[in-house]
Amino acid sequence: MRDKLSLDDTNWLCLSRHYLTKKAKNADLLKVVHDICGLNAQGALTVNLSLWNRIENFDRNRLEEALYEKKTLVKTWCMRGTVHVIPSEDFPVYAQALKERLRIKWENFLKRRGISISKRKRKEIKDEILNLLSGKTLTRNEICRALGLEAREEKILVSRLLRELSYEGLVCHAKPLGPWYHFREYRFARVDNWLPKLDIDAVNPQDAKRKLLLWYFSSYGPASPQDFAYWTDLPVKEVKMIFDLVKDSLVQVEIEGLKGDFWLSEESLRILENKPLSYFSVCLLPPFDPLIMGHKEKSRIMDLAYKKEVFLPLADVAATVMVNGFVVGTWKFRRRMKNPIIEVRLFRRLEEKVMDAINLEIEQIIGFLEVENVEVKIDVLHS
Repeated sequence: MRDKLSLDDTNWLCLSRHYLTKKAKNADLLKVVHDICGLNAQGALTVNLSLWNRIENFDRNRLEEALYEKKTLVKTWCMRGTVHVIPSEDFPVYAQALKERLRIKWENFLKRRGISISKRKRKEIKDEILNLLSGKTLTRNEICRALGLEAREEKILVSRLLRELSYEGLVCHAKPLGPWYHFREYRFARVDNWLPKLDIDAVNPQDAKRKLLLWYFSSYGPASPQDFAYWTDLPVKEVKMIFDLVKDSLVQVEIEGLKGDFWLSEESLRILENKPLSYFSVCLLPPFDPLIMGHKEKSRIMDLAYKKEVFLPLADVAATVMVNGFVVGTWKFRRRMKNPIIEVRLFRRLEEKVMDAINLEIEQIIGFLEVENVEVKIDVLHS
């Protein structure tokens, strides 16, 4: 007989596996990033605040060191074609598991946009870009100047080809220009220069997909194969074939209130045995936080009446206020010159102890951001 988990059990387990019930130590930075299957890094604050939520007294200098000095972490395009930070030693798995899907989606994107540049011409320019990046890092604008491609459309083309090279596992992000909290312009590096000891071919695509699937179910379980397909953007049909090869190493469960069958690792099930009788978790997660992006079915983490408050137009995702694994509102920080502001938008009125915890989180985030004279505004959509 399958175990039947409550939604509270399910959310506590995901919070626990994501270091949101008990934070990790700074020394465990690499383990945290591996265990949660990477961090979305489309914005500078996003990756920092995701780690601030998960690591006690998070030292952002350790992140900079890991990314750009020791290079034990690497930033590149992967899941769903978006920029993530992953452990460098995990790079071959992500690259091999996702690059074919990324390539197909990219070709379809070019067709939809009516971009008719031939594969031969694209290859010529990509080879020139790789030659320019040999032994050094460059921004897109520096690459464009070196290639004599200065027109707006030409710069857009170079941006697209840099992304294409990243999808192929040949290029990654180097240290960007700008302060730690704002990427002014990306730099790029050749993977074989940036991570010279890395052997991308050490794992074949099918083994990489199986390994990534097991990592995912360890971090995000209980989940479904459809959730993994959503998270990676791999086709559901392909995911089901991969899943059939590894499901014997997972445990099948049901979740009260949710349709379908769900799976998790045996280790996760053992962790669930240690769930306290009561717990209290309040998090202010940044936009695109991994936990928000981890499952297709969002009713497990929010009232769907407010889904459009979180999942915004143009594929944007809001920063969220989460209480015991359930989204109760959104928030945003604006670094204005004279009076920076944090705006919180709660979906409903919350009890006093929750509001106290939210205000405490806001105070601590202000300290982490190192800003002064911050205006805090809290609105409630429904009383």
